Amino acid sequence: MDNLNYKYNDFFKIVSILIITLIPITLTTGPFLADFLLAILSIFFIINCYKENYWYWLKNPLFIFLLVFYFYILSRTFYLFYIFNLPLDSHIFYFRYLIYFSAISFFISRYQVILKYLGYSLIIIILFVTIDAFIQFFFNNDIFGIDKKGDRLSGVFGEELILGSYISRLILLCYFFLYGKLIFKKSSFILPLFIILTSIIIFLTGERTAFLIFCFSILIIFILQRNKIHILKSMLLIIIPIILIALLNDNSQNRMIKETLNQLGLSSTNNTSFLQSSYGKIYSSSFDLFKESPLIGVGPKNYENFCLNSKKVNSKINCGVHPHNYLIQTLTETGLLGFFIFYSFYFYLIFIFFRYCQMNKKENLIYIGSLGSIIVFYLPFLPSGNFYNGWLNTITFFNLGIFNIYFQKVIRN
Repeated sequence: MDNLNYKYNDFFKIVSILIITLIPITLTTGPFLADFLLAILSIFFIINCYKENYWYWLKNPLFIFLLVFYFYILSRTFYLFYIFNLPLDSHIFYFRYLIYFSAISFFISRYQVILKYLGYSLIIIILFVTIDAFIQFFFNNDIFGIDKKGDRLSGVFGEELILGSYISRLILLCYFFLYGKLIFKKSSFILPLFIILTSIIIFLTGERTAFLIFCFSILIIFILQRNKIHILKSMLLIIIPIILIALLNDNSQNRMIKETLNQLGLSSTNNTSFLQSSYGKIYSSSFDLFKESPLIGVGPKNYENFCLNSKKVNSKINCGVHPHNYLIQTLTETGLLGFFIFYSFYFYLIFIFFRYCQMNKKENLIYIGSLGSIIVFYLPFLPSGNFYNGWLNTITFFNLGIFNIYFQKVIRN
């Protein structure tokens, strides 16, 4: 029996190491493989909980907050299905992310060696996509023969312009793996070089939201790291090459500076206001849709359908696939009730971030930094992707799972 239990634990250890370390890599291939690994890891977690009675991993405030929000969007989805015969879509399976982040916390806590392999996996894949993007920038195609998309870099992501988003959303995890010397004992040279190279590529991609996420991530690093002078020096090393690129590279200058100023209505050559820009029109129209159903919203992922129907009546409404802002999408699709539930969770995360960052130790920075990442992802004033995008949620809940390792220890002590 002891030998059987040993083989059982050994099997789950090997599989969990493989899955968790492969998730950041599979995200570069699209959502399918990462989603598949997510499902397998979640099933293994449930099997372990059932077999060894580890259900306490589901009894924490993070899981409960998200569970309440899940049941709310699920009830709205079923309502729309029965009343208006709208498709159930994938909301039933949104629950998998709640199990997924708990599974990551459980397996890493149980097999600490996963953290080491995960660190290697993250650093290697981020360096790889960064170097590959530099090759695409200088030679117009990357090592796989993928061409630039006009004046934009996509690297290994091909048609999808999400290279900057990918790097910026994992940068804090990478930074604290290196800073905490969890994988390299001597990283004083690697760390600034890593940050400089990734910051340049994020800027060159022309993804403005990704660059803003990176900038706010640097702010999180400044808050958490005690050696402020060291961070200020690193920030200077980042700013100088980016200013040079903005001055010397016309594409970056137009995309990141001139176009941004135009959309904000701050350009001296453009008399239009932000509300007349493409984003401004969508935000304004989304708010008009919100006013039609302010309490419960138009329904999860129902923005486009509702918007197109409203446009038939009011041609001034501007529609997109989604509102391009998490706060506006939450308000429009889930109403004040859903907005209150989700942003109660969000402000709870901010509260515990500032609570724990005051008493952080170097070995805990990887966990608190991952929480900082999530706070940055959902900053209310940033443009964003679809709230229900599987690729984005896989990264977000991956970070939440890392933080939950530390959080679970705190609430159990």
